[in-house]
Amino acid sequence: MGTFSNVKRLRSLADDLRNRTDAQLQFLFQQRPDLMHPVPNDVSQLATRATTNASTNSALDSLNLLELTLCEILAALPDGISLADTLTELETIDGFDETAITNALSNLWQLALVWGDATSLHLVRSVRENYGKFPCGLGPAMAAIRREVAEFVADPELITELLNDASADAKEILIDLAWEQPQRPYKNAARVIRPENAKTTAEWLLAHNLIIAAEENTIVMPREIAMQLRGNKLVKVLPSNGPALVGVEYPIERIDSAGIHGVLTALSSVEELISSLANEPISPLRSGGLAHRDFVTLGETCSLTPANLALFLEVSFAAGLIACDETYGWMPANEYDRWLTKSDEARWQLLANTWTYMDRAPHLINSESVEKVTALSTLVTRTHFGALRASVLSLLMSLPDGQAVSTEEVLSTLAWRAPRRFSKAHNESAAAIIAEAELLGITGANALTSYGRLVAQGDDASAVIAKCLPPFVDHIIVQADLTALAPGRLPVAQRRTMALIAEVESSGVATTYRFTPASILRAIDYGKNAGEIKDFLLGISRTEIPQPLLYLIDDVSRKHGHLRMGHATVYLRCDDSNILNALLADKRLKPLKLRQLAEGIIITEQSDDIVLRKLREAGYSPTAENADGTLAITAAKSNRGMGQPAVNALISRSNPERYVAAAIKSIRAGERATQVNETNEPSSLKTSTKETLEVLSQALQMGCEIWISYSDKGGLTTARIIEPLTISGGFLTAFDTRTSEVKTFTISRISGAQFLDEPKEGAAS
Repeated sequence: MGTFSNVKRLRSLADDLRNRTDAQLQFLFQQRPDLMHPVPNDVSQLATRATTNASTNSALDSLNLLELTLCEILAALPDGISLADTLTELETIDGFDETAITNALSNLWQLALVWGDATSLHLVRSVRENYGKFPCGLGPAMAAIRREVAEFVADPELITELLNDASADAKEILIDLAWEQPQRPYKNAARVIRPENAKTTAEWLLAHNLIIAAEENTIVMPREIAMQLRGNKLVKVLPSNGPALVGVEYPIERIDSAGIHGVLTALSSVEELISSLANEPISPLRSGGLAHRDFVTLGETCSLTPANLALFLEVSFAAGLIACDETYGWMPANEYDRWLTKSDEARWQLLANTWTYMDRAPHLINSESVEKVTALSTLVTRTHFGALRASVLSLLMSLPDGQAVSTEEVLSTLAWRAPRRFSKAHNESAAAIIAEAELLGITGANALTSYGRLVAQGDDASAVIAKCLPPFVDHIIVQADLTALAPGRLPVAQRRTMALIAEVESSGVATTYRFTPASILRAIDYGKNAGEIKDFLLGISRTEIPQPLLYLIDDVSRKHGHLRMGHATVYLRCDDSNILNALLADKRLKPLKLRQLAEGIIITEQSDDIVLRKLREAGYSPTAENADGTLAITAAKSNRGMGQPAVNALISRSNPERYVAAAIKSIRAGERATQVNETNEPSSLKTSTKETLEVLSQALQMGCEIWISYSDKGGLTTARIIEPLTISGGFLTAFDTRTSEVKTFTISRISGAQFLDEPKEGAAS
């Protein structure tokens, strides 16, 4: 990548961009993607867009502290200063590093915030205006218009002598004006004051011309005086290098082991969380999120802290594992059942990938902010959060394997890399991202795990994490206090059975379960009987089953089913038992699954509209009745189907390099078309029909571009650069390089055609 343009006498940013290589334009578009949405027609339009306030502010947001400081310094220096003179102005400042400064200026040029060459650097006008009237806190130069200031410049010792006679207050004011805001309000500043008549410190400074009246009620310190007081330093220090990251070395095996605890905890927590929603779906708020009361209750049910619950809820939603059903509320999505069938490493990969790319900020949920943010609501979405998460991961990836750094070091480095983006809220967000990475197992002991690094790079980490996961264990240890300990990962089938018959008290590499009457009752409700539960525990436990647990299983099983509850959507009532017997015996009504509940009453689980239609098709004439037994008259109603659950999947992104290359090609073509129109008027290009067809045919064979003069239906003649594709029936199909579209041209409307360059002999095939 070139440092600066090597073309002399550049008049504008457009000239600079016009002479850049495709590689340099590609870098520009990758760093400032707003410049190619939509693709500019030519370089002039690109330059205009690159100098808008919105675009330059976005580019400034991506600069590090050194680059921002250099932008302000260039705004304070004369426009068109050379690189050598710029370095000379900076060499006395603390932190001066010629290589770092040259590289930073080169990056500003590549970002089109600076244009020109090494002999003449120009800061883009909108960037210069961004620093106001007093860049680097320096006032206007006044030596050319004020004789007294010129004398100070000619003899700097004059200022030294004045400072020796100045009071402490005067010195303090001078230093403050020299380094901070150089212009201040002062009443009646324009009046003439003689040194012997000065009564106040400000009057003494005005009388000795160390400050000048800018307006009637405003004073300003001339730049020349401020620079002498500063020791000819434009800034106090040059932040040439970011904060040093001093990491602590850990074996990567230890980091991976620490991360595995987060991996297993995340998997079990998500599974328990969604299982809880499956048992008891939660109705959403009108805004779509969870009420604070429901959020707290869900956290207590799953034994999760608010921060952990918020993270796992948002990741599950972004991964498409939970959705909001219009009828039942928040519940598992269809994708959850498929997720359960996958291996642990594949399930974690989905969660980790989702967290890496999602634009949701779980740490904002129920935080002490001005705007109340509820879980699973649209307010959790933050468009900048994906970029912030990428910045944190990029910083961690820049460290060697096995190097751990503190959160404070990460935050200070991020603040140096993009100071305009960082605030107190951004610091809190970045700290939350670091904590979330630890919870998910992407980091362990404050360092990227080997599989977390692959996820951050966008690679598949399944094979690596499969090797790091502990081996399955095929047993548990049942204890006398109605708890059981799984000393490792249970196989999927055994783990789910244990989660059914017992409550999970703690999870991770080892899992603790507790047997309760509610958990045993839940297992029986799911179809397990007492014998099956005992057989399962006998087969998996390394210890004998304690008597209290056996008594608990038998007691819950014995009470189960004494009181029964059923479901009936519709009942049929009739005093004539013969009619009811006919209904039960009618084969046409068999799909209704009619069942006699008591004398004169039949029930069915089918909906009332289906029952009504089937009965009338069979020749019966039923009527509906109200709860009090009176005849019900119902109006026609419209059926409504259940809405599909929202599934959030990662969308595959198009190849940005291909899009950038196409944008550059289009801009180059637009530039050539502009040059053709400037040097060749469309009306001046005249060829006969025979000559036109010869040029078109030869260009078609060679696959090269030509320019034509074409008249549209309105009679407007324009020059086009095209690449012929087919010629048939008086029509030409060609690729229009200006619009990047395939168009059809009427050959009779082409008044002239010629090659952009003379065709080489033998080029045609």
